[in-house]
Amino acid sequence: MFPTSAFPKVRFRFDRTLLIGFFILLPIHFSLAKLATAFTFPDGSTAIWPSSGVFLATMLLFGRRFWIVLLLCDFITNRLLFFNTPASFVVASLNAIDSTIISTLVVRFIPLHYPFNRAQDAIKFIAFLLPVIPFTSLVGIATQCIIGMSTWNNFWLLWLGWYVSTAVSMLIITPALLAYFQRFCTRQQFQRTLIAEFVLVLVLLVGIGCAAFWSNNPVEYLMVLPLLWSAFRLQQWQTTLLIIVMVIIAIIGTSKGFGSFAKDSVGTSLLLLQSFMSALTIATLILSAAMQENRTSASQLEQAKNELEHRVEQRTVELKQTLQELQAMQAQLVHKEKMSSLGQLVAGVAHEINNPVNFIHGNLAHVQEYTQNLLAFVALHEQYNSNPAPEILAAAEDMDLEFLQEDLPKMLSSMKSGTERIRQIVLSLRNFSRMDEAEFKAVDIHSGIDSTLMILQHRLKATSERPEIEVIKDYGILPLVECYAGQLNQVFMNILVNAIDALEEGNVKQIKDEPNRITIRTDVVDAAWVEVAIADNGIGMPSNIQQRIFDPFFTTKPIGKGTGMGMSISYQIVTENHNGQLKCYSTPNQGTEFIIQVPLQQQAHSLV
Repeated sequence: MFPTSAFPKVRFRFDRTLLIGFFILLPIHFSLAKLATAFTFPDGSTAIWPSSGVFLATMLLFGRRFWIVLLLCDFITNRLLFFNTPASFVVASLNAIDSTIISTLVVRFIPLHYPFNRAQDAIKFIAFLLPVIPFTSLVGIATQCIIGMSTWNNFWLLWLGWYVSTAVSMLIITPALLAYFQRFCTRQQFQRTLIAEFVLVLVLLVGIGCAAFWSNNPVEYLMVLPLLWSAFRLQQWQTTLLIIVMVIIAIIGTSKGFGSFAKDSVGTSLLLLQSFMSALTIATLILSAAMQENRTSASQLEQAKNELEHRVEQRTVELKQTLQELQAMQAQLVHKEKMSSLGQLVAGVAHEINNPVNFIHGNLAHVQEYTQNLLAFVALHEQYNSNPAPEILAAAEDMDLEFLQEDLPKMLSSMKSGTERIRQIVLSLRNFSRMDEAEFKAVDIHSGIDSTLMILQHRLKATSERPEIEVIKDYGILPLVECYAGQLNQVFMNILVNAIDALEEGNVKQIKDEPNRITIRTDVVDAAWVEVAIADNGIGMPSNIQQRIFDPFFTTKPIGKGTGMGMSISYQIVTENHNGQLKCYSTPNQGTEFIIQVPLQQQAHSLV
């Protein structure tokens, strides 16, 4: 907002900006000069010279390269209104020097180059006016005496008037312009409560001022009360505006001979008036800067507090999320360990059962052959020995030989079917556990699905509470798929178990009349993906549950019946371990469909 360099090189470059500034500042400076002369004292003296404050504010706002514009504006105004050409040039040069030196000190020693953000900066700004203006005032008054505009007899009194009027102008006009410009740049919003308060303070200030400077009541210093009020409560641009109102009332009243400062001696009146305005302005500006510093500190503290609360809240959310991830990871590890142990147990049991079953199954064929031979021999013996001994007839009758000859082949056939069934179950257990396939490899997806259905066969049968669950297989022609077969079998198991639970719950609630049905469909998609769709006509799920179906620890089952990790682990197996997709579509009271899509071939390094 303000110039940043402390001591820039002085260059005369009359560019477009300077030209525009010249045409703007010249009528402003001329109007202020005419306004100041309209309220002069009997000897022609003025209480303040507003142009000095405008010059300093211009340099602070737009840079010290405007010194040439200020010099020309002041020279033209002085030449037209007051002095001859040499004197006008000297006075204009002195005014430009004042503004240049003071603006340089402000830029060098005050942060952000705005003197009224802190009380110490306001004090520095006031202190910068003291050592500079006396020397330029001395040269200016000497010039007036040399050209005959003033007499040497009143030299020191004139010097004091010049010095004080310039300093007071910079104290009053410069802060007001800087405050208005800052408000414009920061786009501060009007607050209705502050507007009402500003109007109240303004009315109080004008009332006290009229009582002091229009009715000759010695209450002029009571004007400090509304000024202090504004410094405490209002914004800086409002405070500086009230200072200008106080100055206008005091100057007009005293110049017209009213108030306690109207004395017979013009010098005395002028000095008393300037001292009054300076004292009230300095006190108000310093207090206003202190309050602005407090407001800024409070705002920064509130901002830091909000930022800290936001960070704490954000960190809390991150910690909660991390905790949930750790809990999910722990549950997954426990589940995987259980599944690994279960797989080892299943594989061990299947192996231990497989050997004796194979022995029995293999020998049953020989037993059946031997039995048929023996039965044939008995029949042949009966044919050629029609009159057996009574003991043989008694023994045949006791053992019911005819029934034994008829039932024994049937019994052996049933035993062979039973051992074949046991062999299929053992094979299904081995295929499901896949303990001999630790790495991913090309496998038959249909085999894994069939093995899972074989293990769940007991849950598909009819019970006293529901009819049999019909499984419809709509298998497409699938090539071998590269995958972790055991993990995909676990996914099939979780989805099928949930489908069976949904069908059983639907039968308990009696919300459907259709037969219990699970449909399994497989197909190749885009020649690069295999798709497995498992659908049931159970109770379905509402959308709010469907959205959370893959969240860890989320379950709709009663306590003790589900951990809420089955579908979460299934989703991780499909999406992370196989770079695939697992989608769920469900309609309440109509059913649910899970669609599994995995690529036919995968890079080994992409699998976890």
